[in-house]
Amino acid sequence: MGNNAAMTVFEAQVIAAHDKGILTLELLDILAEPYRNTDIDSGGMRHIKTREGKGLYQVVVETVEPGQVPPPDPYLQDKVEQLAEGEEYPSDYDDPDWYDAYDRITRQRWEMW
Repeated sequence: MGNNAAMTVFEAQVIAAHDKGILTLELLDILAEPYRNTDIDSGGMRHIKTREGKGLYQVVVETVEPGQVPPPDPYLQDKVEQLAEGEEYPSDYDDPDWYDAYDRITRQRWEMW
């Protein structure tokens, strides 16, 4: 089991900086640096959304790789579509289309996990 509290803080900081309009690649690097080589755990996510409705995964990907629009993951999309109306997807895949790009970025850029 990883560090849930670290993810809670990281998510809140990134979303808050984005909503204030101050999130840059440089600031994102600063926010992520304390978690380099740690087992930051997505179990601590609170699934906070930006004012535009974006989650952490999408904000990170758009900040690191502007213009990146990952293709939908058919497996995850099928799972999301199978949920009963009003039921939330019960996993780390809060933003299923953005997860793979987010995972790659955090592993390569900050060596998280």
